Amino acid sequence: GVRKIILSTNIAETSLTIDDVSYVIDSARKKEKGYDAANKMASLLPVWASRDSLQQRRGRAGRVARGVCFHLLTCEQETQLDQHDVPEILRTPLEELCLATIQLEMGRVKSVLARTPEPPERVAVTNAMDTLRRLGALRDGTEKLTPLGQHMCRLSVEPRHAKLLLLSAIMGCLDPMLTIVSCLANRDPFITVPQDKRREADVAKLRLVEQSDEAAVLGGSDHLLLLAASERYDTIARQRGERAAGDWCRDNFLSQSALQMARRLRHQFDDQLCDSGFGRARMMSSGEGTNSASRVAALCMVRSLIGVVLSPDIVWA
Repeated sequence: GVRKIILSTNIAETSLTIDDVSYVIDSARKKEKGYDAANKMASLLPVWASRDSLQQRRGRAGRVARGVCFHLLTCEQETQLDQHDVPEILRTPLEELCLATIQLEMGRVKSVLARTPEPPERVAVTNAMDTLRRLGALRDGTEKLTPLGQHMCRLSVEPRHAKLLLLSAIMGCLDPMLTIVSCLANRDPFITVPQDKRREADVAKLRLVEQSDEAAVLGGSDHLLLLAASERYDTIARQRGERAAGDWCRDNFLSQSALQMARRLRHQFDDQLCDSGFGRARMMSSGEGTNSASRVAALCMVRSLIGVVLSPDIVWA
């Protein structure tokens, strides 16, 4: 006697099946990652789904009884849709793929990727190789890994973030960098809010910064904001439990599941660094007896490394 209404992203196409769904209302839209090789810009934009995706969504209804699907587009619009989704190799940066190809010694990178079913643009491959060289992962003029590149291959994160972790381990500021990279490697913990809530969400972000002494000293930064949010969440969860931490997340427009996933990624990256001989990070919090001066110095180093590594095209003096 209960009617269930399920709201889902396109994860329901293949990764989720609920047998007793009778009706599907399909927006025929999805958010998809894209990459402009000419401008070296990645994006996440709403686009029309493919006809194959519509077929998959239609199949969510009527698993155990007769079902009905409503697609929110006209028949004429449907005929203009692509038959298949754009392969991921054509809409993402290729640095991680190129690094793995070199590590496996499969041959010249451009030749290997040219033999894939949907080859990427040559300019995208060239940009990826240039970025790897600027990051110091490849020897100049060759496709040979440097010692830094070999260590980057051992971390399950994109090359820029891998270099951040490795350099921060060497420079003695691994603990805050682990937290920041774990948030960057995961989805944004700050949830998207409606227009009428944006002012309130901005105030919540400012409050997070003001409650962090180090952030106030060092100035505003999106990366330090991620650090402050993650550390504050962990402190509340440890002292008052996950339920109280969840209430705090709702009050500050944060996703508890994203912060929990970032915490798991942190431990994963920490284990990988330890296996590579870079030691284990010490969980550091400004409220647990940590020397404030040393912490501010560590965060200054973190800011410097982020600027240098995430912007390799800029010449830093």
